[in-house]
This record gives sequence, structure tokens and C-alpha cells, in this order.
Amino acid sequence: MTLRTALVLACVAVIAGCSGMLAPPWGVEEGKLRPCGTLRGCVSSQAVEPERRVEPIAYQTSREAARDDLVSVIRSFRDAQVVSSHPNYLRVEFTSRDPAASGFNVLMIDIAEFYFPVELAQIEVRSIPRRNMPDSGDNRSRIEAIRDRFEELQRHHPILK
Repeated sequence: MTLRTALVLACVAVIAGCSGMLAPPWGVEEGKLRPCGTLRGCVSSQAVEPERRVEPIAYQTSREAARDDLVSVIRSFRDAQVVSSHPNYLRVEFTSRDPAASGFNVLMIDIAEFYFPVELAQIEVRSIPRRNMPDSGDNRSRIEAIRDRFEELQRHHPILK
């Protein structure tokens, strides 16, 4: 871990501790990403509420090729960093500056999770603003941009039968 990353994480922990905000639970439980619950600005492919729902990302290659394509897409975002990587799961942090904090260098960190269920040729997704605040659709827009770039990469692979 770099000194810069450690400092950013320490600042986030201090700010979260001061505000009483707890990090939402991450990962897959019983074959599903955790629900959005009361997390404001959260979108998920497994949500039932229309305002929170995004479609899963379909793929037509092998799961391994789809995962490689997704990692490639994520790396194309200059503010993205994969923070947890497993064969069927990725957690990514997207860091940006808070434009509302004029005169201050406040980092905003959003989290996206990507889950590759073994039995389906799709990627389940959940995206949460770490600050647990409404995000004016930023998370939804980012997921759709990821989907667009991913589908473009997938078009260059032969379709599996």
C-alpha cells in the first residue's frame, strides 16, 4: 500500500468516524450481492425498486474472458482502483474531488461491486456512493458507461456456442 493510499484511507476513516457513518457491508452472500437497503444513491442489478435498478451486464464469452474485459474497462477509468479481486467478484473504488467543498481538497469515494454468478452469463453489479448521499445519478451513469465500454470489447470476441 502506498503512503498516499494509506493517508486517503486514514482520512476516510476519520471522517466516517466523526460523522457516525459506517461502511456498508460488501461482497456476496448466498449467491447475491447485498441489498442497497437504506443506502442513498445505491444502484443494483438485483434491486427490485425501479429507482435503484440497473440491468446486469450480459456477456457471450467465457467468464474468464468477460472478467478480463471488465478489468480492462475498469482500468480505462483514471479514477478507478480494484481493491478486492477474486475469480467471481471485483470491488472497485472510484475517487473524485467533491466540487461542493470549495477551497478544500475533499475526496469522494464511490464503490462498485461486480459479481459473476457461475450459472449465468451475466455480471451482477452494485454501486454505492461511499458518503451515503444522493449522487445525482453519478453511480448509475458510471455503471452504464462501464456497460457500454464492456459491450464494445465483447463485440471483438468470438461468440461461444
